[in-house]
Order: sequence, then structure tokens, then C-alpha cells
Amino acid sequence: FFGLLGGVSLAAYLTAVRSSAARAPRAPVMAAPPLGFALAACVGLLLAPLLHPPGAPFVPAGGAPLTWLALNGALCMALPFLLTTAAARVVPSADMALMLQLEAFIGPALTFAVLDERPGALTLAGGLVVVVAVTVHAGLAVREARLEGSPAAHTGKGEAPGTPPGGARELYVAVAPEAVAGKRV
Repeated sequence: FFGLLGGVSLAAYLTAVRSSAARAPRAPVMAAPPLGFALAACVGLLLAPLLHPPGAPFVPAGGAPLTWLALNGALCMALPFLLTTAAARVVPSADMALMLQLEAFIGPALTFAVLDERPGALTLAGGLVVVVAVTVHAGLAVREARLEGSPAAHTGKGEAPGTPPGGARELYVAVAPEAVAGKRV
């Protein structure tokens, strides 16, 4: 249930960020991830005493575990989410979701490279499926753009320059382009 809820929540977030690029280009969407992480940290700190085992020290001896925890939160969570938010403004949500699946391959590959942990056969097979899917998708987009003879603006699907990102032509005013210049109605 929580996996499904997390996937739906991420899809809704990426779609909202993507639509904000056209609806409100000056909206401070890059402030959302830091504020979200700060809110989650505050809730976690409030719940920690309730979930902490009685009699155990609340803070481990020495600062090393807390330092690693802070680095993990900053480098493995906050920075990638900021970069994902920045990319979601210009890359279609479906393409973002496909690219995010690469994490399932990159994680085990890094643990193999850095920690010498051997991935299982199913992990390798799943990673291969994801890499093949992303490669085929990118190859077909490039092929389609070449066949149409137009630059692959924003989506890699051969849209003409000036076309709104993601192919949302119907949401843009086409009547007096010089008067509205790509504004939504």
C-alpha cells in the first residue's frame, strides 16, 4: 500500500512541477523540496522520543553516526530531489518516470563497484530490463526526430521550435500569437 501511495505521490508531484513551468513560470518550485525535507525532519524529531526504545541512549556516543545521517540526507535525498525538481520543469513526466527507474539499476551497480557486494541474478535481470527500456525509448525518440526532420525540442519527439513542452498544444492560445506569446488561458 505504501509503495503504491509513494509512486502515486511522486507522479502527482512531478506532474504539478511540470505544469507549473507553463502555468506559473516564476513560481518558486525549487523551494518545495527543502521545505518538504525540513517539515519531514521536524515531524521525525517530534516522533523520535515516542518511537525510541526505553533505556537506550537517544544520541549515540560520538558524532560520527549523526554526521553520516546528515550527509545521507543531504547528498542522497535532498540533492537528487532538487535536481529531479529542476529537470521535471523541462522533461515530460512519463520520460522522468522512465529515467527514475534507472535508480533500480544504478544502486546495485554502485554497491557492487564500491562495496564489492555481488548482486543476485534477479537484480541483474531487472536492471537489464530497465536499461534496455530506457535505451530503446531514447533511440526511438531520436529516430522519430530525424525522420520528421525537425529538432527534438523538449521531449525528443520532433516538436517544432516554439511548441509548448510536452506537446500540450491544445492548452495554448493560437489565435494572435504575437499578442499572447504562449500564455495559457
